[in-house]
Amino acid sequence: MIITDENIIPKMINELKYKNAVYNHTVAAEGDIFRTVFFATDVNFFINNFRSISTADDYNKWKVDVLSNSNGLEDLFYHNLVNKLNDIKILNDEEFYGLFNNCKIDICSMTEYFNVLPVTNSDFNMGIWYNSSNLIDDRNINIIVKENDNIIDNIPMKITNSQFVYRLFNFNGETFTFELHENDKLKKTIIVDNKYYTNLSKNGELIIK
Repeated sequence: MIITDENIIPKMINELKYKNAVYNHTVAAEGDIFRTVFFATDVNFFINNFRSISTADDYNKWKVDVLSNSNGLEDLFYHNLVNKLNDIKILNDEEFYGLFNNCKIDICSMTEYFNVLPVTNSDFNMGIWYNSSNLIDDRNINIIVKENDNIIDNIPMKITNSQFVYRLFNFNGETFTFELHENDKLKKTIIVDNKYYTNLSKNGELIIK
């Protein structure tokens, strides 16, 4: 993010005279979130309300403790502070994006997530989740799913703005390969075998509502 308006930082600092933090609240695919790409906070308020995270286990425990809908950082921030909303200056999307009229690039540029997650509330036990938070984009994404080297699903997407997709599968000991391709180039590969599946919960959780 490139900020060319020199008044933005002083505006945010001024808000801290009246509240302990300033966040943009919005609703994403997983539910309520606080954007973390840009926010302001009193240092002591942050220290008093956020725990120290040193390991993946710490992070996953944080998700469980605050009842977050996902392991996404913005989801975690919101649920971590949900009981402190009266102490926070909350900006809606119009107010937030209004701060960045002179921003050179999309403030959510290249915010992307792709992973395999365990599934609850479903007859399926495993799923893939892909989302891109870019408000402005122009990419071709293709997700190829293989079971024992045989292609069983092919998910092409034209990414032009904020989008997400998920698919559900049943793992019964087979080897699954999930490939994320961007503009015909392989970007990420996830191989799920018995060992990987046993530790799948470390990635988070996909809850079907």
